[in-house]
Amino acid sequence: MNDAKPVSDADDPVRARLLSRVRRSIEAHSVFQTVRRSEGSWDVGTHPGLLSKVLRTDPSGQTLLMRIEAGHAVPWQQWMPQGAGTCVVELLVLSGALHSKHAHGIGSLGRLDYLLVGLQDATEPLWSTQSTLLLVRISQAWATPFGEITQGTLVRTNEQRWAPLRRGVRTKVLQEAQDLVSMLVWFEPGATVPSHGHVHDEECLMVDGDLFLGDILLLEGEYQLAPRGTTHAELVSEQGCIVFFHGAVDPVLEDAAWCEAAGQAHSA
Repeated sequence: MNDAKPVSDADDPVRARLLSRVRRSIEAHSVFQTVRRSEGSWDVGTHPGLLSKVLRTDPSGQTLLMRIEAGHAVPWQQWMPQGAGTCVVELLVLSGALHSKHAHGIGSLGRLDYLLVGLQDATEPLWSTQSTLLLVRISQAWATPFGEITQGTLVRTNEQRWAPLRRGVRTKVLQEAQDLVSMLVWFEPGATVPSHGHVHDEECLMVDGDLFLGDILLLEGEYQLAPRGTTHAELVSEQGCIVFFHGAVDPVLEDAAWCEAAGQAHSA
């Protein structure tokens, strides 16, 4: 017969401290909304060839993943039921490709190409040439300074350089207005950024690789919303990653002295 008594926290102070730290971590991270790859559901909706998975929704808009099968078009009318100008739509191609059939159109969009539809833009048909996965941000025009942008923006990421932010971390700005920015962030393996606050809601989608946001690990295809007024602990990428980011960049994240030194070394 086993007469061993269960170990209590009082009997094992190391275990007690560990469990206390775990509880504090869970409480601190409960304010963040994290969507795992295995969570949520793909909605068939009313448009054939389209599947969507909502990551965030609130009165100001929504963020979703959308899969468009080959031969089907981007559903502008679904996102702008009252026409261009009511909503601001951002598209980021995660895989696959989109194509405009009009000779005067934008041509093709490939992986990590970005499109913002401005207030005055005609939402021309964009067709998938293969199974295509998109990140879509839909904002009410009144809710974002992006709504003040009358001319749309197309960013072909392979034509834009990565700008240094700090050692091991570089960015590609896709769109910015006032203090809000949508951008890609590239972490080299082992790169970190310090603890920082959020003056606006901050959205992160893991495009490739892995990233610890404090004690929360995000993997490819996973999403996190950090609400306005919250604070992230240090961010660390062990294997390196590319992240889509929308929010305000806390000045503490930029290491101006290192960027200047890196720029001088590059130009030497």
